[in-house]
Amino acid sequence: MKKKLALALALLMLGTSVITGCKKTENTGDENVDGNTQTEQNGEGTSDFVAPEIVLTDYDKVNIIKVNDNEYSAALYRCMLYQVADYLGGDDRSVWEAAAEDELKYWNSLIEIFEDYGVTLSDSDYQQVYALRDQTIENFGGELEQYFEELDMFHMTEKVYLDRIAHYLYNEKFSAVFIEECKPEDQEILDYIHENYVRVKHILVKTEGLDDSQKAEARSRADRVLERAKAGESFEELVKEISEDGMDPELGYYFTYGTMVEPFEKASYDLEVGEISDIVESQFGYHIIKKYPMDDRHILEDEEIRSGAEIYLCNLLYGEMVQKAIDEAKIEYLDSFEAINEEIINEYLASKKPATEEKADEPKEDAAEESSGTEAEASEEAAAA
Repeated sequence: MKKKLALALALLMLGTSVITGCKKTENTGDENVDGNTQTEQNGEGTSDFVAPEIVLTDYDKVNIIKVNDNEYSAALYRCMLYQVADYLGGDDRSVWEAAAEDELKYWNSLIEIFEDYGVTLSDSDYQQVYALRDQTIENFGGELEQYFEELDMFHMTEKVYLDRIAHYLYNEKFSAVFIEECKPEDQEILDYIHENYVRVKHILVKTEGLDDSQKAEARSRADRVLERAKAGESFEELVKEISEDGMDPELGYYFTYGTMVEPFEKASYDLEVGEISDIVESQFGYHIIKKYPMDDRHILEDEEIRSGAEIYLCNLLYGEMVQKAIDEAKIEYLDSFEAINEEIINEYLASKKPATEEKADEPKEDAAEESSGTEAEASEEAAAA
């Protein structure tokens, strides 16, 4: 059972990799998933959604830190600090605190970007949030105690968990809007492809499943083909005649780093346009590679190549937006911060204290009682004597 929730939480964390905090801002104009009324403005007017009640801790109810105009709760800060402390290790609380503040700036930057793009959640989105919560509980057979134990393992209150789900949905909606609005110019796409991609054609003589003598014969055939290619025979005709790969002999392969096996990729990038490689051996066999100039019309018309470039360029722009927002973020500590931060740090340190150390710190009441009992028995024996 526990594995099911742990998996659900892990997937949420992976799914919101660009959202590394733990709780949505408290004063965005919308209430969080905390049992209050969720009011949103949509194209058809105002809609009210009353969320089911959830368990709120004291940390959920108090704001202790502010980034720009947004205040955040102790539950948010606690979650971030504990997670970075788990990750970084050591015992330097100043390092943990600085890392938690960086995470908070990142989280706030995403909130502001979502707002700038007018991204909101509908009633059906919030219903999905609670449906996922209910499914998580069901994964424990309805055992709430196990559900809360597992949340605590991730340093999350129930509200933090629900806000993380909500942020996942926010991110999905934002991604769709952003990709639609982020449309790189044709020249930007061409510049990116020319800088990062290569275009090659190759002749493959396969060696998969061959014994040593068969591989030697395959190498001999590849050597003869290489001689013909370098003697000036049409490379495209040699591809059609000999190659055991399914490549289009007219188009060839357009690819970028990390998409082909390493020997093939390295040889392709090392070639000059028009140059033919020597024999290149990979796990698939022997390759003879020729590098070709890019066809700009094909680049712009090929959906796979174009979309790959668009996604990369949009991600680059998004990263610049987030970094700019982080760099400009201003942290302000609220009056309650110092005392609650100390409490949170002490709780974390206590939770990491070795069991043997805890036992050593415990009062020796039992031992004292045993000692007193032994002394009393000895006195009685002496009196009897």
